[in-house]
Amino acid sequence: MSNLKQPPDFDPSGGDSYAEWKNDLEVWRMFTKEEKKRQGPALYLCLKGEAREAVRSIPVASLPKDDTIIAKLDEIFLQDETTRAFCAFGNLLSIGEVVEKLIQNLS
Repeated sequence: MSNLKQPPDFDPSGGDSYAEWKNDLEVWRMFTKEEKKRQGPALYLCLKGEAREAVRSIPVASLPKDDTIIAKLDEIFLQDETTRAFCAFGNLLSIGEVVEKLIQNLS
């Protein structure tokens, strides 16, 4: 759990969705009073596991530019549009199965 000084944590191995995390990050950016040059290092420190490993190669001098961190994470975790559509379709199928079972139970 983060506060307004800390960006939301991102832990891909903990089941965090990258797309949802990026949305949460944008909300944090709207509310934080943290200086822009400190947001990148704060972002770096909120990353866990594979996400932190992915950005370790970024030079410390580049950390104040949080777009460098996001670009690196996008390379690894951002799904292309086709994959996102396929996953959304899969979720609809799952919901359909649940509804079908509910109807069967009511009959």
